[in-house]
Amino acid sequence: MHLCIVNLVIGTLYCSKGNIEFGVRLVMRALDPVTETLGTDTWLYAKRCLIGLIEKVITSANIQPVGDELFNELMIFLEAVAAVGKTITSAVLGPSTPEKSRTSSKLGVNDENQPDNFQNSISVKPKEVQTVSQEASILRKIFIKINEQRSKGSKRRDNIDRLSASK
Repeated sequence: MHLCIVNLVIGTLYCSKGNIEFGVRLVMRALDPVTETLGTDTWLYAKRCLIGLIEKVITSANIQPVGDELFNELMIFLEAVAAVGKTITSAVLGPSTPEKSRTSSKLGVNDENQPDNFQNSISVKPKEVQTVSQEASILRKIFIKINEQRSKGSKRRDNIDRLSASK
């Protein structure tokens, strides 16, 4: 597990310095085998790098494609994560009831002195927590959509090249 964490950190550093594709590959290798290394915390770091790759592809002036080799690696990785992550939550769950804040106790404010709307505003409502499997499926769909856009863009460029060559 220590090697997994070291490789996750190194991959994350590569992503943060702009070498996102290499960093994502390191992160995917760090989580191999997924059955032993996948958890809420490790998924958080992997997910950040994958989202960084998506952001890089989408925000470039022309849609910069994810290479076929990396795309295939991502599909295999995300399918494995989706299969293993069905019972793993994607967020660390906190306490179900809010605790008194230190500032209110220092100020001498008691709960009974608070108006009802104040009580309702700080109550924690349970949210539906996604699993790692659900998030991996969402990321997989995003990468597939990006790949489809890339193929449409390359067909358009081919048509433009053919038209300009015929003139």
